[in-house]
This record gives sequence, C-alpha cells and structure tokens, in this order.
Amino acid sequence: MESMEKTKVDTFIANFMKVAYNYAYSKTINSHETEELASMIIYEVYIALLKHDLIQNLDAYAYRIAQNVYSKYIEGNKQSEQIKQENLESIDNNEIVYDYSQESQYLSLRRQIAFLGETQRNIMVMHYFDRKKIEDIAEELNLPIGTVKFHLHDARNQLKENIDMKNNETIDMKPIKFTTTWCSGLLAPFHMCLSSYPERLLSQNILFLTYFDAKSKTEIARELGIGTAYIEDEIKYLLEFDYIRKLSKDKYRSNIFIDCSSKKDLEKKQEIYERYAKIICDKYMPLLLDTFKDTDLTVSKDGMMGNVYSPGNDFNYFLWSIINFALSTKLYFYDPKYNMSKYYVKRIDGSENILHASLNQKNSPVYFHDRNNLSIFHFTGSLIAWDFDCYYDTSKENYTIKTSDYENLFDYMTGKNKKNIYHIAKFVRLYNRDFLVVKNNEYEYVNMVVMKTDTANLRLLLPELPKGFKKIYNCLGDELFDVSKDIYPKHIHEMYRAFCHHSFGFQDMKNAVIKYLCKTGILKPLTEDQKKNVNKIVFFNGSESDELKTLWK
Repeated sequence: MESMEKTKVDTFIANFMKVAYNYAYSKTINSHETEELASMIIYEVYIALLKHDLIQNLDAYAYRIAQNVYSKYIEGNKQSEQIKQENLESIDNNEIVYDYSQESQYLSLRRQIAFLGETQRNIMVMHYFDRKKIEDIAEELNLPIGTVKFHLHDARNQLKENIDMKNNETIDMKPIKFTTTWCSGLLAPFHMCLSSYPERLLSQNILFLTYFDAKSKTEIARELGIGTAYIEDEIKYLLEFDYIRKLSKDKYRSNIFIDCSSKKDLEKKQEIYERYAKIICDKYMPLLLDTFKDTDLTVSKDGMMGNVYSPGNDFNYFLWSIINFALSTKLYFYDPKYNMSKYYVKRIDGSENILHASLNQKNSPVYFHDRNNLSIFHFTGSLIAWDFDCYYDTSKENYTIKTSDYENLFDYMTGKNKKNIYHIAKFVRLYNRDFLVVKNNEYEYVNMVVMKTDTANLRLLLPELPKGFKKIYNCLGDELFDVSKDIYPKHIHEMYRAFCHHSFGFQDMKNAVIKYLCKTGILKPLTEDQKKNVNKIVFFNGSESDELKTLWK
C-alpha cells in the first residue's frame, strides 16, 4: 500500500491540531489531561496517515482514530476517575519531576534514561536536565510539538514502571560467552578476510539476546543492564558484517547459528550417533579393513620405505589414520534439497558463509569435545599433508601447525635439512610439534603415517558406502532434527534441518565410530607418542617420493 505524501500529511496535521485539542478538552476535566490526550491523538493520526493513502474522508478517519486513542486512554486510567495530580505533572512544566536531593533516586533516574531509545533519551535530557522548553526541543530536533509531547509522556511512563523495579536479575548478572566461533561456507577471494568474528563479550551477548526473539535497542540495553548509547556502535558493527539484521519497528534479530544445547540435549544426540555408528561399523568397516589388510608397512634398516610408512611398522596406528581419512571423505551424500549454500550470508569481504557459535556446556559427553574441527590439507611441492585433530589425539594446543612445518619435514625426509646451525629453528619446530620423536635417546623417527601416493588415488582405493546408505543418511538427519529442533528459534528451523542432514560426516559421528571400534577391539589403544600425531597423513605424489631417505635413524 502506498503511503501519503509527507507534505500533505503535515498540512492536514497543522489544521487538525486545534480540532484534536477541542476533542480532548471535551473529554477531560483539567488542562493537564487535555494536553496529554491531545498529543497522543495527534501522534497516532500523524503516524497512520504516513502509512496509508487513498483515504476518501480524512476528517472521519482522524475522528475514528481519536475515539480509539480516547478508549485506550480511559482503559489505562480506569482505576481512577481522575489521574492523581502527582502522576500528572504537566509536560509543559519546566520544573524537574523527581527530587534530585535524593542522590540514589537521581542516579537511578539517570540510569533508566540511558535505557531509552535515542530520540526519547535526547528529549528527556533536553527537557529535564537542560531545562529546554518543548517548543525549542521540537525546533532543534525538527519534530512536531505533538510528537515531542508524546515521547515525553511515553518516556515518563517507562521510567515510572522501571525506576522502582525490584527484580534486576538480567543477563548483565550472568553474561554468556561463546566457546567456539567458526564459519562454514566460502572464503573471501584470495583468502582475504575482512569479517572479524564477534569476539567482544558485548557483541556476543547482543547476538544471544536477539537469537530467539527480535528486540529493540531499548530492550537489549535493559537486559544487558547498560545504557542504550553503549550498544549503538556495537549494533552498527554487527549490522555491517550482517551478523544481525534490522527488522520492522526498530527490532533486531541475530543472523547467526548458535548451538546452545544443554547436557541433556547432547546426551540425546549422543545416543543417536552411537546407534548409527554401529550401523556404519557393521556395514562399512569390514569393506575398509579388507581393502587394507595386506598393506606392506615394511621399512628397511636404512630407513627406506615401501608404499606406506607407519611408525614402528604398527598396523594399528596406520588403521587409526586411514579410518579417520575414510570417514572424512566418504561419509557424505549430496542432496540439493539440503544444500547449505542457499543459507550463506554474503559478507563485505566477498566471502559467503554461515557464522556458527557454541556456548560452554559443562559436563557434556566426552566425544563432543572439539566438535567443529575440520580436515585441513597442506600443499607444498610434491607433498600433500592431511591434518585432522580430534578428541583422541593430544596435539599441543599452544602450537599451530603450518604448511611450512610440513615443508621442513619434507626436507628432513629427503635429506635436504642437516642438523647444523643454519637449521636449528626448523628442527626445534619439528620436535616441538612432535613431527620428530626421539626414543630413549637412541634414535629418532617421523611420527606420522607417510604414503607414496596422492589423495585422489587413496580416495579411489577406499570402498564406496554400500547401497541403502543414503536412506540411513537421511534418517539420521531427520532424527537429529526432530529431537533437537525445539531448542532453536523457529526462524532458523529450515536451515537447521539442512544442517542436520550433513551430520553423517560431522566430528560427532566420527568420534562415535572410533569409540565403537575401540570398544569392540578393532582399534587398539594408542601409545602416548602415537596420540601426538594420529590422524595426520603425508602424501608424496612426485618424483621426489623416490628420494625419501630418513624416516628413522
């Protein structure tokens, strides 16, 4: 519906103000009530006319609005035939309503004014603290006098409701904090990333407060226990990166995915994952084990390897890495119905993704640890390294694995890096990251699986999932959605359903499979040294793979 031109509305309101005052005068018993009712009528008529067009009889339309406003006015004051004088101070009076000799009341008033929206906050400060007249405020803010009066009336009512509130336990008493924040989707061109994760506690609490229900700035500020002025810049930042969106009527709603599962919620999901993990182990693992049962792990005395190297010629250690690689690359079915890309948000840096965040849940099931870790591939010359951290490894949290670390390992294995003063820093990193392990001060060895092939050939070697697994894949997604949908806001249910239908390849499922394989004895416990770099595989697919000289010495 088209709206009426503002100039036409302003002209009508200028003539209507006297009519509204006369109407209010006929319905009230003193000048204070008359001015209050008249300003409310003028405001409602002004807003209504701005929203509608094609009104044939403006006078009749305005009269109906005046009647509705008067009915609400009477309803709000029905407990008394006449509003008590102390609650009906004239808004044209420049005297301060509250007794500033009471310091605690003064501070409380200042704090409550800070919760008001920007327009009402400015009007209240100008009128009561700067002692400006309503006419001057209207001229300075370029607002009709009736609008200024309405805002004063509404703001005072809000202050009266909140200044003596006893229950002040809001989120400012118990602020939330995201434990993990990550994006799923597409990176920016050339991996440039201008979008920074909302790391500040204030940003995180604004996003959480607006996750389930849209809220105004005033509502957000009140729940956070701070002034509205302090959140305005933060909201601008969240709007810029599209982490929050402005809805109609000055309402804001978070535009991210927050996992706030409780311990019970996680236990329900764990039970589902364990049931489906058993199906995967019963139907797929025999095929995978049969494929690699005859793998030759022999390494000669001079350190030269065959096609596969596993520290200590340990087949169990090799299985740990190859099973996790298979789970990371094979447990997936593409279904356009659940394509997550349609939910991606376009960021200002050119990236398109979904921002995920999770809250800290104490005593959650053990294998929900590091639930969002992903497979990482490092490319350097003839070497490709697959790196997958999970709950079962003990990689040092303080050390970040870089592609250069694998380059140093490659140079070590091909004999290019000698232990001399020029390469001290490189060897320190290899030892610190447990890429090289010294055993009993007698010899050292490369502490991960090495294969003379590339990732593409290994994927071809892996058996495909048996027929019927796509149905199992979709059943898992449906079960997870049904059991947990109620803990998420309805506006993201469609996205969450699609998210659940990708859970076959989630870390939660992989950990459940590994847990079952350990329980049944297919996988044996790892040694402490093995735990340091399990689930890392180095692939050599070039001519230099024939030059591997130093795997242990």
